[in-house]
Amino acid sequence: MPKLSKDEQRILKITRLVPILVLVISILLVMFITNKNNERFESDVIQMKEESLIEGKRQLQNEVNRIHQYIIQERKKTISNIKKNMNSRTNEAYAIIKSIYDKNSDKKPEYVKKMIKDALVNIRFNEGRGYFFIYDVDGTSFMHPILPHLETRNLIDLQDVKGQYVIKSLSDIATQKNEGILTWWWNKPNIDNVEQEFEKIGYVKHFKPYNWFVGTGEYVVDFEADLKKQLLTHIKNITLDKNGYLFVIDNKGNYLAHYLDKYINQNRMHIVDENGLPFTKEIVKIANQGEGFLSYVGTVKPTSGLPAEKISFIKGYSDWGWAIGTGVYLSDINEIINRKQIELDKKNQQELYKIIIIGIAICLPLFIFFIFISNQIKSRFEKYKSNVEIKSDELKLLNKDLEKIVVLRTEKLQNTILDLKQTQEKLVETEKMASMMGLVSGVAHEMNTPFGIAITALSQTEENLSALLGKLKEQKLTKTYLAQFEESSELSYELINNNMNKAINLIDSFKSLSPQEKTEEKRQFQLKDAITQSLSSNKDLLDDKDVIILIEDLPDIMMKSHFHTVFDVFNQLIQNSMIHAFPNDKNSIINNTDNQNKIVISGSVNDSFITIFYEDNGQGIEQENKDKVFEPFYTTKRNTSCTGLGMSILYNRVVHQLDGEITFDSENINGFKMKITLPNSHTNHDD
Repeated sequence: MPKLSKDEQRILKITRLVPILVLVISILLVMFITNKNNERFESDVIQMKEESLIEGKRQLQNEVNRIHQYIIQERKKTISNIKKNMNSRTNEAYAIIKSIYDKNSDKKPEYVKKMIKDALVNIRFNEGRGYFFIYDVDGTSFMHPILPHLETRNLIDLQDVKGQYVIKSLSDIATQKNEGILTWWWNKPNIDNVEQEFEKIGYVKHFKPYNWFVGTGEYVVDFEADLKKQLLTHIKNITLDKNGYLFVIDNKGNYLAHYLDKYINQNRMHIVDENGLPFTKEIVKIANQGEGFLSYVGTVKPTSGLPAEKISFIKGYSDWGWAIGTGVYLSDINEIINRKQIELDKKNQQELYKIIIIGIAICLPLFIFFIFISNQIKSRFEKYKSNVEIKSDELKLLNKDLEKIVVLRTEKLQNTILDLKQTQEKLVETEKMASMMGLVSGVAHEMNTPFGIAITALSQTEENLSALLGKLKEQKLTKTYLAQFEESSELSYELINNNMNKAINLIDSFKSLSPQEKTEEKRQFQLKDAITQSLSSNKDLLDDKDVIILIEDLPDIMMKSHFHTVFDVFNQLIQNSMIHAFPNDKNSIINNTDNQNKIVISGSVNDSFITIFYEDNGQGIEQENKDKVFEPFYTTKRNTSCTGLGMSILYNRVVHQLDGEITFDSENINGFKMKITLPNSHTNHDD
């Protein structure tokens, strides 16, 4: 066995300690988990208590809100029932009037009117409260069974407590709508306070032969009194649980509903609990404010008959001055909490047992396993040590040979890299020569045509001039020949002038390809101004091709740049669309589902860039030509005036003069789409 070094012996000692360390860590881990489980249990108990109290309050609130909503709905039904009752009663009176009138149409009106009055004056309904009244439409009372002293008086200017002209409003309803409902405020008969007025709902109908309106009314308070009795009986009979009940108290402290009959109709405003809290007064106060919870000692708990702490939820019904509430006793909540706590405690004990059992089940096998592993490591370590020494000797031998191989391969690799560099330089030089030859060839091709035509025209002019001089010397010059000479010369001069101008324009286009051309100073301007001017300069061309311009989603962008260069960018794009996208025929439409030639300009802006999209719905570019869009002298209209430099100039304007980017959307199937990105430098003051 090979001798181990001190470090290797130390490693083996540490390996033997690993099983003990694992056992200690496992025990500590079990203790930690147990402690955390106890903390979680205590937290669960606190949370359970809070949730139980919250749930109890929520149930109280739900129950009171349900009763509150029930009262509102029943009251709405009451108002609706009053209106239906008034409608029905008025139609009964109208039927009696019409029947008497129809049967006695041959008699004097005074006699018939008396018959009608006699028939209606003593009719009562709604437990004796209801009666009929009759007025002329001018406001004169004809019949009023309750207030006969008002008969024959004109009450058209009579107002209720809210300033409403009651008789006039009823007359207007009858004459304008024939019949209808009105709500007003009126003195109630048999009430000591004659100045007190109550809400009343009435229904009237127009009797045209005598220009009357007949009607009846009902005080809302009378109907509501019956409704209140029904609702209070209903609330008293609602059973929630063994100690739960609903109560209703008015704003004067009178108990209107309670599970104990002895408290009903009893005023308990100044009753206090054993802590001195006037809880009835507090309940009324909360109801007047809207709603809320109140903690106090209840007078008596139903199941025990003794005072007990409770929490009540109270909600006010302001229309009737009611406080509606219900409560829960804290002892009942505590019973629920204790039951839940016992269940949690059992669950916690079960989890602790599981943790201890699982800890033991894991720790012992791990302890045994790591003892086995420790022995295996020691054995393999010693074997590995022996193999390392053998391999180390072999490696020393191989290392000597390897150094020689590395030197040879390094020399070979350096030679290969040198060859690659030379090849790369040749390829770059070849590419430069090919690009230059292509550019020179394009320039020569474009310049050859105008110069060739100009030279031919000059030669023709020279021959014509020589012939003219010959005629002059021979004195054979005629007027006809002179006219022919003039016509031929004008044609030659026109050809020379046109082609020289074309050559000049080509030279200007070549100059535009220069990336260094930046003669214009930067200035602040609106992007839309540059677009608008380019559209104006091409207006005739756009009108001729019947093209509409749509500027969509383009915000107001203030930029600092070269105005005329930006103008020329849009000018080049528009002219390119006019030449290539749309046919010459004004009435021809290409690839347009909506039968309209369009150019759409849109864009967006952020702190760094201005992005512009330019697109048309024209005939687009063939797939095989899309990679050549920015190549100089490339054009699909070689036999026309196109030079194939437009897109190259556009590229130079955007990239080299405006420091931006331009890309052609080659994936676009229909039409032409270009994306231009410019720096957002409106806050940059550098030139």
